Amino acid sequence: DAIHIVKVRVWLSEESGGYLNFTPNAPYAVLTRIIDPLAALTRPDSSKRMLEKYGAGALSEYMKTGQFPGGGPAPKGTGAASGGAKK
Repeated sequence: DAIHIVKVRVWLSEESGGYLNFTPNAPYAVLTRIIDPLAALTRPDSSKRMLEKYGAGALSEYMKTGQFPGGGPAPKGTGAASGGAKK
């Protein structure tokens, strides 16, 4: 239940000859990423960053609520997707 699949659909914008909203008529791609919050335990660099930023209970808090303490995003290196792509 801890594994998350994140899909992002990106397409050519109207400024580049595409469309404002998604349509299969414009060039597009679907990007898929599997996120495992527990992967931070197996990567020492990620574990260290998570502990420094959120404290010792960060992973258990995430597993209970789906958010890191304070509602912050996942630290870089833990497998969390980021960016400003259109969905």
